[in-house]
Amino acid sequence: MAILARHENASVARGWRGRLLRWPTACLPTRPVRFGKLKAEKGSLAPDTVTVEIRRFRPADSAAVADVIERCLREVNSRDYPSDTIELMCAHFTPRQIERLAAERQMFVAVDQDDVVGTVSRDGNKVYTMFVHPRTIGQGIGRHLMVHVEALAAADGYAFMETGASITGHGFYQRLGYLDVRTSETEFGFNYILRKPLPRPDPDAAVR
Repeated sequence: MAILARHENASVARGWRGRLLRWPTACLPTRPVRFGKLKAEKGSLAPDTVTVEIRRFRPADSAAVADVIERCLREVNSRDYPSDTIELMCAHFTPRQIERLAAERQMFVAVDQDDVVGTVSRDGNKVYTMFVHPRTIGQGIGRHLMVHVEALAAADGYAFMETGASITGHGFYQRLGYLDVRTSETEFGFNYILRKPLPRPDPDAAVR
């Protein structure tokens, strides 16, 4: 299952911010996050011989991120979209465009033994450009990327997280607790808009 969070269309409501209270992101861990791979045969997180690291995007990652996106689009999203739409999306997510997007929002990558295997971006409480490499589907990487950006948004005081989703990725977000808000048509085709409530930040956490 491929994952595509699409808010590239500027018509998506960017002003809907359900703020609760400000909570400094400096209170969150600044080191890259590591987690054990999800063992598909057991269906739960368990330590593995290889760990995946979630860290901020670096300019040197741009070609690898573009490659992950293209592989995901061609190998997975192509089951739900016509070839001309897939070609349009692949042409959009070039390494140069990835760098431009990373300059506009917080972009993160999931890295497995120096190989980029997933990516997600965040601007406030909006999720963008969520993809995982097809060979890693079912290992929990997409879920951990989402947990990472959700925690950042919650720490900033947002009441909910919002994402756009392709037909391909719709079920993934629903399984994470996201609920449909509306649908829209973008230059890349049909798109779902979903939201998920975020937990209130714990004001006692900073003094523990």
